[in-house]
Amino acid sequence: MKKVLALLLILVLTLSLACCTKKIEDNTDIATEDEVEISRKSDSKIYKIGETWTVPDLLSFTITGVKEVQPQPEYNEGLSPEAVYLIDYKYENLGFEDDILEGLYMFVSGNVVDSKNQEGYSYYTTDEIKFPKTIKVGESCEAQDVVALDNKGKFMITMREYDSMFNEYVATFEIDV
Repeated sequence: MKKVLALLLILVLTLSLACCTKKIEDNTDIATEDEVEISRKSDSKIYKIGETWTVPDLLSFTITGVKEVQPQPEYNEGLSPEAVYLIDYKYENLGFEDDILEGLYMFVSGNVVDSKNQEGYSYYTTDEIKFPKTIKVGESCEAQDVVALDNKGKFMITMREYDSMFNEYVATFEIDV
C-alpha cells in the first residue's frame, strides 16, 4: 500500500511539474553582438575652422573659432600643458533621435590630438564658458570646450556620432593656430 501511494505521489508531482513548465522558445530574430554590423561612414575631407560637417538628416557641426587662453595651473593640479585652447563650436540637430539622451549632445574634448600625436585633455578654467546641451530635432546649440595640449600649435579634432542603427559618422577638423 505504501509503495502504491508513493508511486501515485511521484506521478502527481511529475505531472504538476510538466504542466507548470513553460517552453522557452529560441528567438532567432535577435542579433548577437558578433552579428551586429557597425557601418563607419568616414568623411575623407579635412575640415577647417568655419567649415560645416553635415550628415544629411542627422546633424551639422561647425568649429567657429579657436583661441589660446592662459593656463590656470592652480585649478588643474598635476597638469602642465604647453598650450590651452578655447574652442567655439555650433551643432544642429537635423533628425537625430535617441531614446536615452532625448536628443543630440556633442562635445570636443577627448577627441583631440596634437601635432606630435599626443592626445589632448579636458582642462578646467574659471572663465565662463557655454556648455553643450542636449537638443531636439530642429534645434541648434552654440557651445565651447577647453582643451589642453602638451605640444603647442596645429592639432586635429575627430568628431564621431552614431545613429540609431549603430552607423558611425566621422569627420576630422584640422586646427592651425
